[in-house]
Amino acid sequence: MLLAACYAAVSFAMSSGGYLGTDTGAKVATLDAMVTRGSWEPDLGYWAEDLDPDGRLHPIFDSARIDDGWVHVTTLPMLLAGRPLYDVGGYRLSLAVPMAGAVGAAFAARALARRAVESTRADEAGWASFWIVGLCSPVAIYALDFWEHAPGVACMVAAVAVLGRVLDGSRPVAWSVAAGALLGFAATLRTETFVYALVIVGLACLLLLIHARRLAASFLAGVGAIAGFAVPWLANRALEQQLGGQDRGGRVSGAASSAGLDQLERRIREAFTTLFSVRPSDGGEAVGLLLVVLVVAAVVYQRRDSRVGRGALVVAAGLHLAVIAGGLDFVPGMLVAAPLAVVGLVAWSSAMTPVARYAYGVAVLSLPLVWWFQFLGGARPQWGGRYTLTSCTLLVVLGVVHVVRTGDRRLRLGLLGLSGLVTLTGAAWLFERSHEVDRYFAELVERPEDVIVVRNGFFVREGGSAYAERLWLTAVSDDDVRVAVDIVEESGFDSFATLDNSPGALERLHGAELQGSTRSSVAGTWFYVHSYLL
Repeated sequence: MLLAACYAAVSFAMSSGGYLGTDTGAKVATLDAMVTRGSWEPDLGYWAEDLDPDGRLHPIFDSARIDDGWVHVTTLPMLLAGRPLYDVGGYRLSLAVPMAGAVGAAFAARALARRAVESTRADEAGWASFWIVGLCSPVAIYALDFWEHAPGVACMVAAVAVLGRVLDGSRPVAWSVAAGALLGFAATLRTETFVYALVIVGLACLLLLIHARRLAASFLAGVGAIAGFAVPWLANRALEQQLGGQDRGGRVSGAASSAGLDQLERRIREAFTTLFSVRPSDGGEAVGLLLVVLVVAAVVYQRRDSRVGRGALVVAAGLHLAVIAGGLDFVPGMLVAAPLAVVGLVAWSSAMTPVARYAYGVAVLSLPLVWWFQFLGGARPQWGGRYTLTSCTLLVVLGVVHVVRTGDRRLRLGLLGLSGLVTLTGAAWLFERSHEVDRYFAELVERPEDVIVVRNGFFVREGGSAYAERLWLTAVSDDDVRVAVDIVEESGFDSFATLDNSPGALERLHGAELQGSTRSSVAGTWFYVHSYLL
């Protein structure tokens, strides 16, 4: 498979010791622990559990004590799929899992595009969607990191394509069960699947009932989807109980309970970031909104005045280059990371097929629900709006369909070039980030202190397998630091270091004397290490 070969080739440029985010690092740390112990149980272990039985200072922040193990598992199927690959070929081979997911997402996009355009252009739209989703959309970035987004998107987009067959008149039971099973498996990977499943299935049933006037088909589609969903969901629950994984249902209920009017202003801000931000820093939303406006102008004016359309895309590309000239970083906004999603969003047409209108409805109607229930605080440190990646991919497919339908070669090339440029930026960012993180953790592992006490709760989760290469404690509060020093002393050690984002260091810290300080910049963030002797 040529697409998978492209992913593999690019992945070798990345470091295997640095990742797109802290969730990936925690998964890699778990894989490493599973393989080292020769076990399928996702137990991270904890060197100081005798002195800290509640895991207050466990290095992998937010780990849970389950039976006799220490677990930080958000998606058990991802770990089970990656474990044998990690055992044989380490992190690089385990990337076959997200790469397979990305290839699946590209094929799902192809299947959807073929049903979202008239039959005479089905092949052209299908293969164009395959390659653009696979290589020039946020899916390509998530193919290069051991995260569950690419497989999750593959399942959800495929479910839309499958239910599209029911809307086209196919027998509802078998296809709805298949769609439900796809959504059920996606739900074991991604929490936002519950929102998308509600809209995907609910909208299909509503369209069957109102437009097609197929009452029986609507009922059977709903029941079949629920039955199909239950199978992988319950199977995953059984695996969690058998292997000691964290309760996936608890994570879902936690996301649901976090929604509320008391956080409305913050949710609106994060929704704006998820749509438009061109970088995590303040002001990124305004620049991203300008980029989106330029793409809209290119679509609107390309037929009226091609020079204006081409000029708008050139200005958009120049603006993006000007932004990254200040340093590579995340592009959190989905419409900025995927310019063709902008086309899919604004290029509504009466000529759209019923399946295209259905996909559009799923993409747009899901967004406010995702924003309402998504975990707060995760909007900026991500690529292309990872919570809304399914909507993004659906809109990219519809954008490709629009461009294919209009037959405008110049518009196609301009949008393809801009999309490729942004995705290339993402690959370059991951290259830079992975090497910097890997290099810094290698330095920390070689430090002479017995223990490193980390004040940033998520830091050790960045290190992946470095978790097992030295002794860490994560102490977020000042009181936690006092407990950490006690643990170091009671363990028989006489030195430790604190790692913080603050340059300030006390000459004496709970009886320990400061020996010196160093600082390093990693992925645009300063970290300070202060060495102490007891």
